[in-house]
Amino acid sequence: MPITYEEGMKYALRLISFKDYPKKLLLRKLMGKGFEPTLAERVTSELVEKGYLDEKKQIVRVWEKLKANCNSGRKAFLYNLKREEYDIESIKLAESLYSEEEEASLANDVFKKICRKLTKSNIDQAKQKQRIYSFLMRKGFSQETIRGLIKEYEKDKGDI
Repeated sequence: MPITYEEGMKYALRLISFKDYPKKLLLRKLMGKGFEPTLAERVTSELVEKGYLDEKKQIVRVWEKLKANCNSGRKAFLYNLKREEYDIESIKLAESLYSEEEEASLANDVFKKICRKLTKSNIDQAKQKQRIYSFLMRKGFSQETIRGLIKEYEKDKGDI
């Protein structure tokens, strides 16, 4: 028995009620569930037309969430969007939202948190710098931003 349009719409709405999906990923999920490609395309197109599937709004929501949690840098943010298969237009919007100043501000917040934790431990300064640098690199912050933060902190405090 073939899957109907109503079942496809119901399933797609259920999926997007749990999580924001880019159009390509939702299309792949529908086809993976057994929907015919034409039906899956029709369902996703209608969701886009009705405004239920708006990648630009999703990008802004993801950006706001990132700013609130201050947990990753620009590289990691953009990488995750590409991995989730957002379209090029949406990724360009994300690049414009996440400026170098924003990255520096978020990196500074993360830097302060990690410094507080590491200064309480009995680790020498060189090892502390290495750990801070590695941690911020893994979070996706740029090398220039990290080096600037470490140099600024050394000027103010004399050491880490």
